[in-house]
Amino acid sequence: MLNAYVVAHVTINSTESRPYAAKGARPGYRLGRFLSSNGPLQMNKLKLQLMHREALRRLADAEILSKAMPPEENSDSAYLLKLLGLELLLKIVFEAELNKPGGGHAYEKLFGELPPSLQTKLLALAGERVGPSALVENHELVLQKWGKNFVDLRYPWESYEGLSEEQYLTLGEKWMSKDAPLEEAKFRYYPQELLGFLSALRLVASEIVNSSDNAIT
Repeated sequence: MLNAYVVAHVTINSTESRPYAAKGARPGYRLGRFLSSNGPLQMNKLKLQLMHREALRRLADAEILSKAMPPEENSDSAYLLKLLGLELLLKIVFEAELNKPGGGHAYEKLFGELPPSLQTKLLALAGERVGPSALVENHELVLQKWGKNFVDLRYPWESYEGLSEEQYLTLGEKWMSKDAPLEEAKFRYYPQELLGFLSALRLVASEIVNSSDNAIT
């Protein structure tokens, strides 16, 4: 049964990428002012700092778990921790720029509310880390999949509700017989894109929480 689950739930890289470093300086940023010496905005500064701390802890935990977990275990735990880190970092950027909290797991909507210039710069930073990827082709779809995975992979069995064991086995076998097309995968992870986008969010969120003049330039 375990092997069948691995077949139906297999993780496949969405693209073959290689490390890529763009020449020249990174693009600059300018986020809206979000810190203040009085009232709720001062509390907001602490909130963002605490969110940042927790995001980095979850990402560090994910790395530890990834190294400790045997590949044959096929666990999504490390991946879910990475998505949690992504969500916290994205919401830091969202709240700092728009001065309102970001809610839910619809990452594509949170990202879509950011100013176009900031969206472009985040995607550019991600590209510096991993090169061309699905983020260039359709970043909205990738972000949507990540948000859906964050919810659905906590209860993956619900995606197969109503199936018998035989039907479940057949589902995986049919998919593999068609050379495992990514567009038909029940869960698509976009691991290289996640690596790049996390790198971009880390940089911008770090500048936000460490800014001493209440803005990022």
